Amino acid sequence: MKWFKFIIWVQLFLAALTNAGTGIGLLTGMAYGDYVSDVYAMFPVLRLLDILEGLLCLALAAAAIYIRFQLSGYRQKGPTLYLYFLLVSIAVSLVYVLVASLILGTFAGDPSSIISLAANVVVVLLNLTYFEKRRFLFVN
Repeated sequence: MKWFKFIIWVQLFLAALTNAGTGIGLLTGMAYGDYVSDVYAMFPVLRLLDILEGLLCLALAAAAIYIRFQLSGYRQKGPTLYLYFLLVSIAVSLVYVLVASLILGTFAGDPSSIISLAANVVVVLLNLTYFEKRRFLFVN
């Protein structure tokens, strides 16, 4: 159960903080630093994408905290919500990179983002197996 404790005490709190920070950064344009007005002047549709992504990140931050309490209470739907959370996080990141790439006319990601997405898919598969073996614990 060490992995479970890591998920509920570290991973989901860090996911909430990271998503909240990313959401605020995208909503305020902090991601572009001093060039925010120049970037949005050249790519006005990017502002709309950043607002939508920022709101999704804030929703994911709230979901991470909710799911943490579902898991820690051994709620029956906790593992399923956690796996959906991971999948939605991957999808949101992937869609953002793809749409931003279309807007910018060049690939908006970097090699680390591709590696991160691949690693997250592996984490989903591993957690699927992990929670399937422990399904009997989540009965509340």
